[in-house]
Amino acid sequence: MDWQTRVSIALGAARGLEYLHEAAAPRILHRDIKSTNILLDDKFRAKVIQAKCLMNDGVTSCSSSPARMLGTFGYFAPEYAIVGKASLKSDVFSFGVVILELMTGRPPIHKSSTTRADESLVIWATSRLRDSRLVVTELPDPTLQGKFPAEEMQIMAHLARECLQWDPDARPTMTEVVQILSTIAPVLHGAKRRNLPIAAAFNLTVSALPSQVGGFRHVTESEPVSSSEYNSSSSEFFLFST
Repeated sequence: MDWQTRVSIALGAARGLEYLHEAAAPRILHRDIKSTNILLDDKFRAKVIQAKCLMNDGVTSCSSSPARMLGTFGYFAPEYAIVGKASLKSDVFSFGVVILELMTGRPPIHKSSTTRADESLVIWATSRLRDSRLVVTELPDPTLQGKFPAEEMQIMAHLARECLQWDPDARPTMTEVVQILSTIAPVLHGAKRRNLPIAAAFNLTVSALPSQVGGFRHVTESEPVSSSEYNSSSSEFFLFST
């Protein structure tokens, strides 16, 4: 899978999750974001499946017993793993793990090359995400064979790092994630892509972004639209399945 396809998958899945968080009524807390809950068609367009919980007037109702811990090991946000507190920002953390999978080609839990013990992808990647040199030398999936724009890899690394913040309030919203991914995703039908100043790659804020951006198998992408403008096509990135 080439780099452009990976970025497109990330953007499509982000739009699906953004729809659940911002446009669905009531809003939907997915609570089990992972690569196997992102389905791809023959054109690598993605749909998010298996959403678990509805959020209505501050009350969260889920499709399974409240006593059961939902989600998948390796994708848990720290506040959920430690005290069982789930929120929309917990989904953002899990999406950050998916971004790491797309960047590195590694599963969320893998065997350490030194100890052969199970190792968390998040822990393995943390030091590498903080070093701009390692971002392009050690993080990328070897099967990419270096065929990716270094600037785009830097932006993806920054985005992953922001999604994986320990403090939930420090993580971006999915709308902000979509805005950032839209600056580097391939553009269809000859549309122009809005470019992000590469110098801002490790100091990204939403204010630094342009004001406007424009049969399934397991791991959504269409022509970019403004993330704040929802219409009937917004839900095409989410396949409702519980």
